[in-house]
Amino acid sequence: MRRPKKKEPQTELEKLQAENLRLKAKNVLFKKAKALVEAKKGQALLNGRGPSTN
Repeated sequence: MRRPKKKEPQTELEKLQAENLRLKAKNVLFKKAKALVEAKKGQALLNGRGPSTN
């Protein structure tokens, strides 16, 4: 199934709404990545090892 072709926003309001959606999606992604890193650090501490510096 193909994605529908993106159309350029027409008004300034539509441009800002599209940018807002992109930024919200990035924020969700960063929060998930941070949670994964924190979970990995927590597992390392439970296993008796210090967190990795990588």
